[in-house]
Order: sequence, then structure tokens, then C-alpha cells
Amino acid sequence: MTKLTHYDIVGSFLRPEELKKAREKFNEGNI
Repeated sequence: MTKLTHYDIVGSFLRPEELKKAREKFNEGNI
């Protein structure tokens, strides 16, 4: 699970759009 999380975080940095979506969901409390 650690590796999956690591790649997920890296992917977020490589994909600003995904990061924005994740941030919006976090702000809404969906995560």
C-alpha cells in the first residue's frame, strides 16, 4: 500500500489537474 500511495502522490504532482480535483474533494470532505 505504501508503494501505491507513493505513486499516487507522484502522479498528483505530475498531473496538476488531478491534484486540483483531489484538493477540491478534500475541501468538500469527500476524502
